[in-house]
Amino acid sequence: MPPRAKTATKGKSGAAASRPDPAAHLTLVFGPSDFFYAEAVDTVFAHARKHDPMTEKVLINGSATTGAAVAAALGADLFGAASVVCIEESESLEESAQEAVLSAARELAEGARHDLRLILWHTNAVKARKFADALREAGAHEVAASKPKGYQLDGLLAEEFKRRKRAVDDDVPAALRLALGDDLAVLMNAVRALCEDVESGHITVQHVALYQPGVADVPGWDVSDAVLGAQPTRALMLIRRALVADPNCGPALVAATASAMRQLVGYIPLRSAPEGQIASELGIPPFKIKTLAQQLRNWNADTLSRAVMLLADADVASKGQNLRGEGLEPETRAFDVERLLVGIAQLPRQA
Repeated sequence: MPPRAKTATKGKSGAAASRPDPAAHLTLVFGPSDFFYAEAVDTVFAHARKHDPMTEKVLINGSATTGAAVAAALGADLFGAASVVCIEESESLEESAQEAVLSAARELAEGARHDLRLILWHTNAVKARKFADALREAGAHEVAASKPKGYQLDGLLAEEFKRRKRAVDDDVPAALRLALGDDLAVLMNAVRALCEDVESGHITVQHVALYQPGVADVPGWDVSDAVLGAQPTRALMLIRRALVADPNCGPALVAATASAMRQLVGYIPLRSAPEGQIASELGIPPFKIKTLAQQLRNWNADTLSRAVMLLADADVASKGQNLRGEGLEPETRAFDVERLLVGIAQLPRQA
């Protein structure tokens, strides 16, 4: 008999487990992070497919699906086919749909259904709390899906290296974030890639500089340091080298610069605080504080606000669009990323 749905595991802090249980028949993903939701779907679906290769995945948007449609998706198949039903925006389900879900959840808890695995993504922690609580009472395995902050990301990355049985230097998670930004999916893919690229031994910061973010020897943090360090010539050289090595690296370079910009702006009200407090609140390694202090000398309120506007334009351009919504050719995209990032580096000299 397949295992019944499990309740959320709790740590010493009382927080719900942040990783999915592949054998759970009822999973509640609680929080806005799409990474944890996607991980839960992939984990549960892969496990279900191992037991029954014919298992189907059914995706439902709770804000755009009627109660009747939800009830039909959760009903037993006439031919006994198994399914993994994934309901996104479950907090937006209408009342009749919630009742259908809870009825199926009770059947799963009682072991009366072996053909169904149910995953609900509750993205809004405030909306429909009673429904979420009822799912917990029905035995849902809960995955905490809040978007992690900087220091939490470091812990998650270190945990992922450990899960893959790889030893890393303490600064590697922070170095990955400096190179790639704070997108958890991107960072987890980088962990996987590093474990494959570095076949044995300790993984070091030097390995991060060598292999990430996939732009030869140009890590994203080098570009962001040159841009915010008001070094337009160096920024231009690094950006062009990166784009030659990987024409698709524009989004990574912009993301790294945006992450560095957020840290710089966040540093301003904290600059008189103790280093430990600054590092903790900004989620950065202590060695980065000196860099922020040096960079801040180049900027004032006016140039920073102009830099943020140019960075927003660069973000749009790096993804293949201009502000009028028109598509950009790859060459134009690369040129605009280069022009806008170098333009930011030039702002302090124009003040």
